[in-house]
Amino acid sequence: MLAPTLLSRLPIRSRLPLSRPIQHHSQAATSIVPCHLRRTYATPGRPRNVVGEPSRPVKRSVKKAAATATSPDSPAKQANEERKAAAATAKQTRQPRANKELTAEEKEARAARAREARALRPKKVLTDAQKEAKATKATKARQPRPKTKLTDAQKESRAAKALSAKHQALKRAALSPPTITSSSAYNAFISQNFKDNKEAFGSELSGKAVDRATVRATMSKLMTTFAAAWKERTAAETEHYNHLGNEANQAALAEYKKWVESHTIEEIKAANIARRQLRGLRRKNLKEGTSSSSSSSSMAENKRGPKTWTSIVDERQVKRPTTSFSQFVVNRHASGDFKNIPTVDSMKLISQEWRTLSAEEKDKYVSLSYEDRERYKDEYSAVYGREAPHVTAGHESDAPAAVAAAAA
Repeated sequence: MLAPTLLSRLPIRSRLPLSRPIQHHSQAATSIVPCHLRRTYATPGRPRNVVGEPSRPVKRSVKKAAATATSPDSPAKQANEERKAAAATAKQTRQPRANKELTAEEKEARAARAREARALRPKKVLTDAQKEAKATKATKARQPRPKTKLTDAQKESRAAKALSAKHQALKRAALSPPTITSSSAYNAFISQNFKDNKEAFGSELSGKAVDRATVRATMSKLMTTFAAAWKERTAAETEHYNHLGNEANQAALAEYKKWVESHTIEEIKAANIARRQLRGLRRKNLKEGTSSSSSSSSMAENKRGPKTWTSIVDERQVKRPTTSFSQFVVNRHASGDFKNIPTVDSMKLISQEWRTLSAEEKDKYVSLSYEDRERYKDEYSAVYGREAPHVTAGHESDAPAAVAAAAA
């Protein structure tokens, strides 16, 4: 006999009793005892209304085959293509749902319902502790935050950082034009001799410890030799080196002009404004005995020498108008009466002369100043496309007497 547990694992057919012939030794004929079997488990059947239709596994396999059909003549593929095309057309032709426009009565009714809903909504009841916390929070929000008091060292550090940031911003706006070096005949002679005697200069330094003192002594020795040779030059050599110096100056001016024209007029104007402010900061710092900036770049500039921040020369810029006194100064210097006189003394004399002039004598220079002002306004509007600042038209006090009388 098999164990019950092992018997339950066997297939159904193996668990059923078999009908086999029973032989009786006493009888010659064989008799078969019938065995009536009865099923003790349920087999799920299909509903009667789907009898004759394909089963679900068959339908799934058909759909899978239709989805993977690759032949263009396949009916399933054609049906899929038609279904996709119809869906795309329906999506393109689908109109967005138009918002229903409400009348004034409907809007009012909707608002009334919303108010009723809000009125019926139970209000949150705060406890005394919550009310006190809410009031304290509102009071703190209304009160201004106390300012942190800075020490003197912190104030000085903050001021130095602000000054350094301003200085760096002005330096960026000031641009960096190429340096114009004036080359003379002597400079061209020295440069040419250094090029020709490069090997001799190298032999002087060979076999020695190359330091600053050695290079300085060798340079001094060579410069003495070149200076003696310059004194013995001929007229033809002077003319040659003058030509080389003029060529170098022209090349430097051409490079400077090319750099200026690579920027717009407004950029050059802004750079000149920044340079003017840098000159003012430098004068102020030199007067106070402080460095121009705390940055390392400014310290390096101070080691090389003070940077003057001269204005960038741009021929496209409109020349500012001159005053009547400036016209008088130019006229007096052009007369040649103040040659070999220092500028300070000559300006004192010219100022005294200007104060002694009568109104009729000054009218000539006032007329020139008025014409120059009109020229400035016209050129400024033509170059910049707007009215010239700091110049107002219609000042009769600045106009000569003849023009003021004509205007009257």
